[in-house]
Amino acid sequence: MEEAGWNLNFIKTKIQGVAALKYHRMYMKRNIRLANSQFYVESQEPRYTLRKLGSPAVTLCPNPSNGCKRIRPYYTLAGLLSFYPRSSNKIKVYTKIQQYIGWILETIEE
Repeated sequence: MEEAGWNLNFIKTKIQGVAALKYHRMYMKRNIRLANSQFYVESQEPRYTLRKLGSPAVTLCPNPSNGCKRIRPYYTLAGLLSFYPRSSNKIKVYTKIQQYIGWILETIEE
């Protein structure tokens, strides 16, 4: 998975989805519970990490590791940055977009 920036200079950095239990305690101490529509991400290059809410997490297809099987490569949106702790450059929480695709398409048509 990669994270892409919205600024004038296109920035992208590698990110890795991680098991919810890894950071569950940290967020529980702050009374924050993740919804089923959210996922944790760790930046593999923390110094280049992006901190703009709404930044996309994208997956390159085709990629045998994520199930994409098309011939021509393209990016697909996996989630949007929802929040992150100020104390860490590498841990972030994204909202999965799968559950919102219907609403997105309806809104675009309006």
